[in-house]
Amino acid sequence: MTPFLVDGTRYPLIVIRVRSRFEVTDIGPVFAEVGEQLARGTGAGLLIDLRDADAGWFPATIRRALGDALHQLRRGRSNVVVKATAIVIRGALARGVITAIWWISPPSAPAETFTNVADAEAWLLAAVKRQPEGASGSVAR
Repeated sequence: MTPFLVDGTRYPLIVIRVRSRFEVTDIGPVFAEVGEQLARGTGAGLLIDLRDADAGWFPATIRRALGDALHQLRRGRSNVVVKATAIVIRGALARGVITAIWWISPPSAPAETFTNVADAEAWLLAAVKRQPEGASGSVAR
């Protein structure tokens, strides 16, 4: 089983589901796949579902690599825009990991954490609609 599942069937919503622990080397390929999904349009929202991952174990190397991958994704192509990011997580420790990643690589568009997918999807779709075409918006935490 691969640690990541990327689903772009509901574009402009792109879901990245983290299903297990992973290595730094797993991050590049999954974000390349997300980049391919983003190339389908002029902007989308990322829903990163960490409910099945043990987010509390993320060492500094993983946090740095995730931050770098998100940064590269946002800056990779001028016509590809991440308009908002919603992260679904469980527990305070996992939220701390997300805070650390955002500290390393601050979001350039609205970003929020949620404890359930339904709330994350509703917020994300509304956030994507609020952003004009080609704009990444400001940080909203």
